[in-house]
Amino acid sequence: MPHGYNGKLLYVDLDHETYKTVALPNEISKKYIGGRGLGAKLYWDLIPPKIDPLGPKNVFMVLTGPFSGTIAPGAAKHLIVTKSPATKGWLESYSSGRVASELKYAGYDGLIIDGKAKYPISLLINDDKVEFSDARHLWGKGAFDTETYIRENFDPECGTLSIGPAGESLLPIACVGSEYFRKAGRGGAGAVMGSKNLKTVAIKGSKGVSCADISALKDRILEQHKRVKPGYMTPNTLTITNAAGMLPTRNFSKGQFNKGIGTIDKDAILDAKIRDRACYGCFAACSTITKVKEGKFKDLILEGPEYETLGMIGANLEIDYLPAIIKANYLCDDLGMDTISAGVI
Repeated sequence: MPHGYNGKLLYVDLDHETYKTVALPNEISKKYIGGRGLGAKLYWDLIPPKIDPLGPKNVFMVLTGPFSGTIAPGAAKHLIVTKSPATKGWLESYSSGRVASELKYAGYDGLIIDGKAKYPISLLINDDKVEFSDARHLWGKGAFDTETYIRENFDPECGTLSIGPAGESLLPIACVGSEYFRKAGRGGAGAVMGSKNLKTVAIKGSKGVSCADISALKDRILEQHKRVKPGYMTPNTLTITNAAGMLPTRNFSKGQFNKGIGTIDKDAILDAKIRDRACYGCFAACSTITKVKEGKFKDLILEGPEYETLGMIGANLEIDYLPAIIKANYLCDDLGMDTISAGVI
């Protein structure tokens, strides 16, 4: 296999609680590059046309790229590919966390989940071993409690995919959570997990990833590290889009929300900031941990809000009170619901 690939996929059949390894040929990995390319190929091959996205014939895939599991910054993102219950078409949704790296360390380039479990389960992957664990006691719990339970009872450093009540209820705006506040947000991937009675997936691996020239990779990363400037949080975008008349306000009937300047923009986020946070395997540290200092939601802590949430739950709804946006963001994350979609309903 080319460096950066393991040459195999893990195929899980929830109907029969079985699993097997599927070979990933060299010519496929070379022709369909990365998780997105491979996902498109698998989507074409495995998902029949006109099927119900929430039916058992839909396939839920978690995919990696050739840099996943290496020291390359920003390469720890995983890709979820499935048929969207929101659009009835192709869905690709990305998120950060340990999932992609742990999947590679377990020896796989991707995870394919087919069928539907008879009752809610957790899928626990530890290298070559796969366990179908009863998760009926977790059904109905929020994404935060679910992830905490998995980390306490499986492995504290595993990669996790979890849904909340939104996914269980098959909402087309349900997302898939990872690392508590990281979300594969758009398109309803959480509802697909819920339709399969799949509450959570936990992955832990102990193997490595092959690099053609690790010294050259280190040199290139150190070079890029010197060029990365800290402090460029996504909330910077709110001020820019507002000035350009492109900030979503009242469902884009307006392009500016001037009340948000100084109240829900980057300056407001900096005022609520506790510290910066980097996603797993990345040195950019563009995420921010915030804390509400006073009022009804005092002491509430959140990773975020990001620009998209400030835009859709803030400016779009003409809310200029940051603590309320932080609270709404927290609730959406725990319920497993996409904040962008929630802001336009």
